[in-house]
Parts: sequence; C-alpha cells; structure tokens
Amino acid sequence: GEGENEGEGPARRRPAAGDASGLLPEVAADVQRMLGSKDLAQLDTMEAEITRTIDRATRRQHREHGIAGGGGGGGGGLGGGGSSASDSEDDGPEVDVDYWTGVLFLLRIARAKAKLRAVQREMIDTHRA
Repeated sequence: GEGENEGEGPARRRPAAGDASGLLPEVAADVQRMLGSKDLAQLDTMEAEITRTIDRATRRQHREHGIAGGGGGGGGGLGGGGSSASDSEDDGPEVDVDYWTGVLFLLRIARAKAKLRAVQREMIDTHRA
C-alpha cells in the first residue's frame, strides 16, 4: 500500500504509469539535462561505466545475501577470472542499483537521440555536397 517505498532513498519512487525510469521527476529531469549535453562517445563511455557499477553492486548483493553467482552467460568478455579479483572490485561504497538502473534507462534514450542526430547531420551534409 501507500508508504511502502519510504526510506528507499530520495531519488526513487514506485514508477507511475508511463514513467519507466523509476526516478523522481525532478531527478529524471536533471539527469536528462546532463545527458543531453553529452556526445555519442561520452554516452557510450558512461553506459559502460554505469553497467559495470550495476554489475559489481549486483554481485556484491548476491554475495552478501548468499545467492549463488551464476557463472553462465559468457561473462561478456570482461574479466571472468578468479573470484578474488572480482571480490575486491565489489568492495567499496554501497551502490543504489535502482537509481543507476533508472539513469541507465535514460542514458540509453539519450544515446538513441544522439545517434539519430548524428545520422541526420550526416544525411544533411551528404545532400549538401
């Protein structure tokens, strides 16, 4: 019911219909403004960093809650070595996975828009020549 999400952090709330990021509207607007100023290469870099952050935090949560880490899925070609390296990577400050998942959602939208702008510029330049 009401109030179930209290204490989960200032940037999160239960997503309303049509609000897929799960971020508070004010936070989502700030994130969108920040992402809108980035070029495609910067967004690609940010996406990789945020994905790594979420992956590390998820591994950490699984370890803390005794959930077996699934070795399947191919590991994405990054790391994949012994557990001691990934365990030390997972140490550090607590990460708000819901927040970063919302940011990643908005980043992927911003990246798609940036890609469309780049294609549009290329098409305009091609037709001018």
